[in-house]
Amino acid sequence: MVTQLTQANWLEALRTLMPPRGLLHVGAGNGSSSIPYTDWDVERLFLIDADESSLPALKKITDPHIGWESHALLLGDKTAETSFYIASNPAESGLLPAESWSKIWRNLSCREERHLPQQLLDTFIQEANAEINWLVLACLPALPLLEGAQETLQQCDVLVIRTQLEGCMPSADKSAIDSHLAKHSLFPQAVWLERNPKVGMVLYIRDQAARLAHEQEHIIQLSAANIALQEQLEAQRKSLAALELSKASLQKQLQDELDLAEQLRAKHHTIEVDLQHQLNKQKNSLLELEKNIEHKYVQRNIFDECKSKKHELENSVEKKIIEIDALKTTIEKLKSSLEEKERFIIEVNFRSNLIDMELTSITEQIDFINSAVVN
Repeated sequence: MVTQLTQANWLEALRTLMPPRGLLHVGAGNGSSSIPYTDWDVERLFLIDADESSLPALKKITDPHIGWESHALLLGDKTAETSFYIASNPAESGLLPAESWSKIWRNLSCREERHLPQQLLDTFIQEANAEINWLVLACLPALPLLEGAQETLQQCDVLVIRTQLEGCMPSADKSAIDSHLAKHSLFPQAVWLERNPKVGMVLYIRDQAARLAHEQEHIIQLSAANIALQEQLEAQRKSLAALELSKASLQKQLQDELDLAEQLRAKHHTIEVDLQHQLNKQKNSLLELEKNIEHKYVQRNIFDECKSKKHELENSVEKKIIEIDALKTTIEKLKSSLEEKERFIIEVNFRSNLIDMELTSITEQIDFINSAVVN
């Protein structure tokens, strides 16, 4: 498949047959291989290289043109910080250490390992809001970039990819890249060898017939999916109608429950008012009872006081009775000596009369007290 036509001749012919609306060149280096683009009528062009030292030279190419951009950026198959190896030959710097290419370049060595943020090629294109139909990958290995460019490959018509023609590095091997691109209806058409015949640039062009067949198959799949979606939509509509009926039933049930709740609330309010009225009556009765108890307590105190006084009077009467008994004894003794103590008897009689009067008064008091106690 090694062609006698130069790369420039191929690209000039393809530029007429499949005009580049947008071109992305990864691994642009110092821009020497990008100079022919300056004569092309390309609306959007991107020159990318992971080595920042290449950026000034690339900007000299892109800055004079509107819609052209240059970036120091590492593209690959994942979004993460990734090791980038600076080789003794800067053109061979990449994602793999120089020792990986010992079978191709025996004297190649690694000068530096840098840790750079890696981005998907698709993500870069989406953020740039660009349409890319020409893709140049002038770096090894190219397969990780292609794996991060699934959406972009659907739009590409022309690809120029640096590959390993002989060797043991699968991510750069031409056969692996051929298999990957064949899934997108992109097939190799030409190979340009480098100084080292184990490495070359491969031209891939989209097979429009295969693409059309693929798109027709895709349309059939989409139609089948659309029919399935329509059936699913119809089922969902029926389910929605059933849900609407259920919703109406639930709303009616809810309204009935709300009406019942309102009735219960009104009934509860009536019961609450009645209970409050009864509680107020009971509070008033309790207050009246407390007053009666207080009155009874006062009467009880009076009764206890009268009882105490009665007891005191009874004790006093008993004492007086004892005194009377003593006086009577004395009188009896005095009577025996009446003749001798006539004046004394008179005095005793007088005292007896006084005592009788006092006893009468006490008796009346006792009767009064007894009468009060009985009442």
